[in-house]
Amino acid sequence: MSFENINACFVVDDDLIKGYVLVWGGPHRYGVHLWSDFHLLLMHVPTNEATVIEVYGGACLSDVTNYLTSKGVKNVYITNHIDMAVTASNFKEYPHEGVIRLHSNRGNHVQQFMRLKNVQGRPISSARAVELLSQWRYYGLFTGNELVSIACTYLKMPEVWVIGDVFTHPNHRGRGYAKAVTSAITKDAVASGARALLHVREVNKPAIKVYEALGYKEISRKPWIFIN
Repeated sequence: MSFENINACFVVDDDLIKGYVLVWGGPHRYGVHLWSDFHLLLMHVPTNEATVIEVYGGACLSDVTNYLTSKGVKNVYITNHIDMAVTASNFKEYPHEGVIRLHSNRGNHVQQFMRLKNVQGRPISSARAVELLSQWRYYGLFTGNELVSIACTYLKMPEVWVIGDVFTHPNHRGRGYAKAVTSAITKDAVASGARALLHVREVNKPAIKVYEALGYKEISRKPWIFIN
């Protein structure tokens, strides 16, 4: 994760942070975090680009949607997401011999990564593939010479690694591949002493089952607002 892509503004009163908005320029859409008393900062929320807004700290969801409506934003939908986490003490590893670390200096890794991202519906250039594999830690599972499943961490801090971009080719699902690649990146996270954290839509029962099998537990639920 590049901190050059992050901007944050804070509401401060008597040296206490009362609210904030954080905007991250992700590879496919903007990510926005709104916390508590953020109302004076809504003008910093992108409204003309693909954006996902996460609402924290008891903030009022209707305030955000009303603001978006006032800006003429029409393609808005809301889904609830579950935050799940695991530590070394309750992690249940699921090893698979086909899982390896993906590297930006391996031509077949880059090409296979691009191919799978295209299947995912998120096509990327060769330069972007190299950038992602260099900046983020990706694991992939190969069957023969074909990359069929991926998972990564896109944010690493001493206390927490955020896991994401878990995807398996539709023709290879139901075989434990997503569980295997998620296990690999989670193992790295907890081995570093951090907690592994991920987000999943509450309606995605198969994914939740996979994460629970690895020891992940629900820690919170939040609404996410999507602007397309």
